Amino acid sequence: MKVAVFNDTRGDRGHLGCALVMDRLDALIHACGGKIVFRWPFDRDWRDAVNELPGPGEIDLVVVNGEGTMHGAPDRPNAMALAELGPFAKTHFKAPAVLLNATFHNNDPAFYESLKAFDLVWLRDRMSCETARQHGIEARYCPDLTLSAHTPSLQGVRNGIGVTGSVAHRQDRILRGFAQQVGGTFVSMVETQSSPLSSLFTLSLGRMRSAWRERARHREIGQGRIDDPHAFLKWTAGKALIVTGRYHTVTLCVLTRTPFLYLESNTPKTTALVADVGLRTERKIEPEDLENSGNGESVLSRSRFSDTETRAIATFLSDNEARFEEMKGSIRALLQTASR
Repeated sequence: MKVAVFNDTRGDRGHLGCALVMDRLDALIHACGGKIVFRWPFDRDWRDAVNELPGPGEIDLVVVNGEGTMHGAPDRPNAMALAELGPFAKTHFKAPAVLLNATFHNNDPAFYESLKAFDLVWLRDRMSCETARQHGIEARYCPDLTLSAHTPSLQGVRNGIGVTGSVAHRQDRILRGFAQQVGGTFVSMVETQSSPLSSLFTLSLGRMRSAWRERARHREIGQGRIDDPHAFLKWTAGKALIVTGRYHTVTLCVLTRTPFLYLESNTPKTTALVADVGLRTERKIEPEDLENSGNGESVLSRSRFSDTETRAIATFLSDNEARFEEMKGSIRALLQTASR
């Protein structure tokens, strides 16, 4: 069965979380009996290039990877573009459509009206599910696809403080400074080594500027990069504490049961995840906490998982296996129906 995937985030400056999401999405579609024959990248609006899309009857199922894109519609065109793929799948491809792995935040009514055309809607936090229901959308809950990844051995000794960055430039600078201050290890989740010139024909001007800034910050701090998401998982699992402003760093901390503290990202998605797991709200910190952290001992002392949190993570991960299988079963059934 032929599948088209939209919002392929694998090319997002080598973002390790996005790379792992796409690996898990590919495996999910394969397990459902589908074959991906078409991909549309995260940084192009399909509405501007309809002539580049497959024609009617050439696709059996449209799968939209929502991730952190679906907020701020209509001011953010990418959010609305993904929502409009539901009705477009029906009128153009003559095929069913699935939206999965999405977070919703601060969208207008027209956004939610378009979503009603999707045959399946699977959202990655309960906050988004509740928002969807308030707009008359039947949404089901399955946590982020990274949480279905295979984990490395968790038997080793954990040492040191690991730090990753933030999409917000000020927070990113503070996190890098904190790593230096406490003798921690900073690892970027996005590509910093290659020159943005190598992406001249694939990145927008704004993203090229962002890539240059990221590369300059990397040179200034002189800290590291891991190029493989599974190696990043292993690095995460070896730390006594992770401090981050990245949503996918937090998902991988939960997966590897690594204590963490976080700065919120550009939407409340990390806070929603922490609530779904059942962890203390004090895991959310402010930039000022890191600027006034001394040698990091106070930060480390408040980060350890309580017994209640440890049990909550075990329950969450066990439940997630069942939810992932439920999502897989629903997509497989939809594919089978489409083939008749």
